[in-house]
Amino acid sequence: MDKRNCNQCGNEYEPKHYDIGIKDMEAHSSTRIEVGQGNCPDCATKLYDSELAKEQAAKEASIMSTRHRRRQECGIPNHFMNEDFSTFKKGRQDKAYEKCWQYSESFPVEARPLNYPSLYIYSEKSWGVGKCIAADSLVPCADGRLKTISEICRWGSYQALTLKDNLEPQAVSDFIYDGVKSCLRIRTKLGREIVVTADHPLLTTLGWQKTKNLMVGESIAVVGFLPIWGKKEPEDYKIKLLAYLIGEGGLSQSYPIFTTTDCFAKKEVEDSVNKFHCRLKQLRTAKQYTNKAPSYGIYNSSGQSSRDNFVKDWLIELGLWGCLSRNKPIPDEVFEYSQRKVALFISRLFECDGWLSVKENKVDKRQKPTKRYPSGKKYPKFSFEIGYESASKKLVYHLNHLMLRFGINGTVKLDKVYKGVPYYRWCIANNKGRAKLFLDNIPFEGRLKDKATQLRNLLEGAHCDIRPIIWDKIKLIEEVLAQPVYDLSIPITENFIANDVVVHNTHLSCAIGHRVLDRWKGNISLNGWGVEVQSSCPKIVFISEPDLFRNIQATFNYTPEEKRYRKTKEDIYKDLKYCDLLILDDVGKVRSAKPDFTQSTLFTVITDRYNEKLPLIITANLNPVQLKKHLGEASFDRFFEQIKGKRVVMEGESFRRKK
Repeated sequence: MDKRNCNQCGNEYEPKHYDIGIKDMEAHSSTRIEVGQGNCPDCATKLYDSELAKEQAAKEASIMSTRHRRRQECGIPNHFMNEDFSTFKKGRQDKAYEKCWQYSESFPVEARPLNYPSLYIYSEKSWGVGKCIAADSLVPCADGRLKTISEICRWGSYQALTLKDNLEPQAVSDFIYDGVKSCLRIRTKLGREIVVTADHPLLTTLGWQKTKNLMVGESIAVVGFLPIWGKKEPEDYKIKLLAYLIGEGGLSQSYPIFTTTDCFAKKEVEDSVNKFHCRLKQLRTAKQYTNKAPSYGIYNSSGQSSRDNFVKDWLIELGLWGCLSRNKPIPDEVFEYSQRKVALFISRLFECDGWLSVKENKVDKRQKPTKRYPSGKKYPKFSFEIGYESASKKLVYHLNHLMLRFGINGTVKLDKVYKGVPYYRWCIANNKGRAKLFLDNIPFEGRLKDKATQLRNLLEGAHCDIRPIIWDKIKLIEEVLAQPVYDLSIPITENFIANDVVVHNTHLSCAIGHRVLDRWKGNISLNGWGVEVQSSCPKIVFISEPDLFRNIQATFNYTPEEKRYRKTKEDIYKDLKYCDLLILDDVGKVRSAKPDFTQSTLFTVITDRYNEKLPLIITANLNPVQLKKHLGEASFDRFFEQIKGKRVVMEGESFRRKK
């Protein structure tokens, strides 16, 4: 075959089919195209990639225009956020919510609700539940406390922070434990990390999006400034000693140990220990162990290691005693400190494993001086970094949360792995505004004082724009093992802060059950002696269809011994049959290979409720025709008779799907 010259580069090529790799993220396979139209394979590849780049640029321009249009429609002030997002009230179903409210308000509250109508809530847009976060997710309180969501659900009373016009405290109306579910871990560019179920929505620049629909590179809303402070004002010597022992202390021996080469830190620890009526005793010197710093033991006033050691007793109260370096946390008490006390704690923590580094960027005189980067950005005269490192991941994330209370946004990342132990770093690198904000709020008096003064002079005039919410790009999405999950219900705003990320709350059907519980006055019945007895509250069972089938299928593998103390299939049916109100959520989510088993199980549940004349609430993304096919004709006929026209359709437009 004759060779031809390329129209682009002029090189000769043989016109035939070539495999050209596509660099588009959505297509990972190569495509065979014919390059006999005047271009060689290399030039054809470049032209194809340039066309993809133009399409991507057009798509991004369309997204930006949509954001600006929604900003005008929602009336969001320009100073609030740097990106647009859908408001929480627009597109909501006021009429549907009113019907659900009327249903719960008319629910019998003084007698068993016999022959009370059931309810069918239908939506194409997944307004329901199944949106939960992991049990160890940290939720800040308005008074400064920082508790896991599992602890909050056990307490039953909490004021979480929610995003309205600003971050504001809001009482939690309901606490939900949703069992053990498979989850996804989301990690952002700034190091924020949260574990949620696949259906849990996160706030993106295009509105609330389910986690399973997100992609790496998309932006989600995270906390930028969290101005919540406690009222505790402990003595300064306690705060200093606590920070030093967290940073450089050994808390797993029979007595506390402090290791340092800094004379300033050693003097402050010694003064603090003396105020506890204890004494600091040197254990080893640098000459004895050339590769290790001098260590000091904290003994009681008589020189004994463990007896009447008030420092050790104090650490036990704080929950720090026995913690190794890789699992040290910041105690709960610190999050309830005032602003000045928190700043003092952070400054002494940095005296241990923190650093401030400044480096002048010199240009090689033998080469042509370059004043700008290739992108056009000016080449800085100096570079700097503010950072803290620890083997405890929990400690670094706790420190990051405390920094957010000052409006200081740093990056959390895995720094290195040394002898099998991972070390994590919090840092600010070459960001003048954030560094200036850090130096203005955190005072230094020890080894970092001179560096702080030098860096403060170099950053003269720098300014940091503080926003309560910022946008952070997703860096990683990965599946994790199934684990216990919880959720909160926040009225009106329907969102809260967890792990310093804005997350959505739950859910309409749980709100109905919660309202029924609030209004309940009790069933009146006669006991064995003929005396009227009033029950304290009704029995309301909330369960999703996938969880129901998961629980039933688990009973098939029970051994004879397990059947004695575990719930059998008959026990599960009995609980669903006799409860005062049954809420069956996410109907239609189970895609079984045996539809007969699915329909027979649902027939048993619905028929039992029908025969007992007890109400049933079903939420589904199936229209009546699809629901009839899923339930079976017999089950659907009974349920249709039960609802008596009490059908609620959620058909309002969701802003996250609006183009």
